[in-house]
Amino acid sequence: ANVNFKAMGANVANVDWSQMGTNMASVNFGAMGTNVANVNFKDMGANLSKVNFSGMGAGVKNVDFAGMGANMANVDFGAMGATVKSVDFGAMGANVANVDWTKMGTNVANVDWSKMGTNLGSVDFEDMGTAVANVNFKAMGANVANVDWSQMGTNMASVNFGAMGTNVANVNFKDMGAAMGNVDFKAMGATVKSVDFGAMGANIANVDWTKMGTNVANVDFSKIDETMVDFSEVDAGKVNWVKVDEASVDWGQVDFTDMTNNATQYKAVDWGQVDFTDMRDKTAQYNDVDWGKVDWNEVNLKDQAIVDSIDWSRVTASELDSQDIAVIGQATGETVAELALTS
Repeated sequence: ANVNFKAMGANVANVDWSQMGTNMASVNFGAMGTNVANVNFKDMGANLSKVNFSGMGAGVKNVDFAGMGANMANVDFGAMGATVKSVDFGAMGANVANVDWTKMGTNVANVDWSKMGTNLGSVDFEDMGTAVANVNFKAMGANVANVDWSQMGTNMASVNFGAMGTNVANVNFKDMGAAMGNVDFKAMGATVKSVDFGAMGANIANVDWTKMGTNVANVDFSKIDETMVDFSEVDAGKVNWVKVDEASVDWGQVDFTDMTNNATQYKAVDWGQVDFTDMRDKTAQYNDVDWGKVDWNEVNLKDQAIVDSIDWSRVTASELDSQDIAVIGQATGETVAELALTS
């Protein structure tokens, strides 16, 4: 502790740190000033874990982390506390892959992620565990696009996408793979409006819509291939149907109870694009439809194929008003009795 390493100048590079042992903890690296840049941390081996980086303060920015190589794994970034703010992870280059993030813990909140750049692709966020909730993804800016989300695993559920704000638009959801199922879209709130669902491609099939909840109201379905959406997981009562391509929806999956007593939702649906054959084998769907709220003027009942696609025996006549019955009768040329509607 009494050795004046600063006075050694560049010669401090000649020190054999590998034989320092537990004495390493007593070395005052902070007192070295910028001369700490000449210290050969790479050859310290396991003793690197004993270096008091937190005692360096802002001087830690002079440490050559990039030169540590694989020995970087022995650095206890978690023990650095707020000092880790001065570490330039961007300057580490590919060596950032050797950081042991399991030791970082909640101290990941102090990392200056804005300097990472393309190095973000080498960060193993999966090793962080639930501590990933403390990562400031918003500070990454457009560089958040470099994060390798595919290796996030179940940790994805701990990521605070809502805190990203509009920066969530830069997140590469397309490459998340099955990990997409762990994204908590409900917790995003209005931020979900900035998610580019259209850019997800085939990975849209991995979205767990049950984790969307009422936040589905903020989803722009006009950018989505609805054939890849499991509407049985979607809150139909909150969907902006004006943005939906009804012809691509599997109506056998839609839970009409979500739309109960919501005339606005029914009106927003283009019933002329609804494929009623999707519902034929789904008794619940037929029973749950409020047929009186269906806009029968939009249904092309002049097309016999469409007339035949509707199971009239499960259409409740008592839900229809005189105008509905008139429209149906005029279009089909048949009476309610002839169509055998249920009473």
